[in-house]
Amino acid sequence: MTLPHKAILWLLCLAGAAQLALAQEQDPEKILVRVLPSAEVFGERFSLGEIAEMDGFDIKAMKVLAAIEVGRSPMPGRSLRLSERLILTRLRPSIDVKRLILHVPDKAHVTRASLRIPGAEIERLVLEQAAADTGANPEDLKQELRGSINDAVLPKGELEWAISPLGRYISPTGDRTYLAVARIDGKDVWRTTVRLKQKVYQQVVIAASPIRRNATIQRSDLKLERRPAGREAAPLPGSIDEVVGKIARRPIGANEAIRRDMFLEPHAVSEGGRVVVLYRTARVSVRVTGVALVGGHVGDFIPVKNLQSGKIVYGVIEGSEIVRVN
Repeated sequence: MTLPHKAILWLLCLAGAAQLALAQEQDPEKILVRVLPSAEVFGERFSLGEIAEMDGFDIKAMKVLAAIEVGRSPMPGRSLRLSERLILTRLRPSIDVKRLILHVPDKAHVTRASLRIPGAEIERLVLEQAAADTGANPEDLKQELRGSINDAVLPKGELEWAISPLGRYISPTGDRTYLAVARIDGKDVWRTTVRLKQKVYQQVVIAASPIRRNATIQRSDLKLERRPAGREAAPLPGSIDEVVGKIARRPIGANEAIRRDMFLEPHAVSEGGRVVVLYRTARVSVRVTGVALVGGHVGDFIPVKNLQSGKIVYGVIEGSEIVRVN
């Protein structure tokens, strides 16, 4: 019949106590050290008190024993075999080992306590941070990881994450690299880099058909379309109303995204249109009718034909259909 594990330990304790009692009848300075078959430690290094139980009358000596460092802890989640030779080697510099009754079970080992974080959880944290960095609405953002992240096996303790982008990204759309760092009790213990691709979509005003240079842009010339945002040479208008009625500065191709540097405000004065020619001096102001020989915006210097005198004069456009000559 096989005895339960707890029963075996109980019998070992009885045997150890009997051995200690017998030894202490001969020498009361003896200390019984029972190494646990399996011990769990938390720090980077472990002491005898973390892996063994002690019995004896010399309390002071047992405190010294408990504090003696046995070795470096294994990696989190890993185990290290313990032997009588290893333990005695660590104890000899600090105590007379002849005072000890040392029991080390076969296959005794120490395991480093660990915290396993699934790779999927790390991916979620990185994607959340990357999304927040764009400032985009969730419905306007698409993210895709380049590869996968392995589980992180960490020491036990208070966990916090530091997730930050590597490099400077000018365009809201493109490849990204993020650094994920795990900190336990304020100390960096694990890190990995994560590659991902981001696309931020936005409503863009598109030319529904080709638009000629200097043409007045009509609503029928335009349409809205969702496209990935990029590093634009100039800001994009947010609506069709911002473009309707403007003048095309250059030819615009069908399906080309409209930028604000592609159009001008409508001319304040049209070529061949009637204008008020304003002659102004310190004492008198005279208005006559004229014809603009070229179109232009407020502030432009253009030629105008005075219909009263027939002469061509030059003036500055002051407003809608108003040209000041002097």
